Amino acid sequence: MRLVQPGFKADGVADNNARLQWRLVWSAVGGQEHRVAVKPGTSADTLCDPKNRGNDVCKEVFIGGCLTMVALEGGARFGDRVVDQVAMMMGGGEL
Repeated sequence: MRLVQPGFKADGVADNNARLQWRLVWSAVGGQEHRVAVKPGTSADTLCDPKNRGNDVCKEVFIGGCLTMVALEGGARFGDRVVDQVAMMMGGGEL
């Protein structure tokens, strides 16, 4: 996944196409729900709907149901497991 510049979303992609773009609920950090993530290689130069501002910007884009991984020394905790962050990739960038 690649986070795009705030206020932008994927080019020519339906707002509910979670295979190419999505937003996340940032429970650990908060306040980042406006950020859109795209599959690597997807261009993202389209402005989000201008009627939504502030934390609501880009709210037309689907919110994905991903689990949060918290970085730890020696790996990341995923549920009750510790995984190697370098070896673990998200299905080639897909949700």
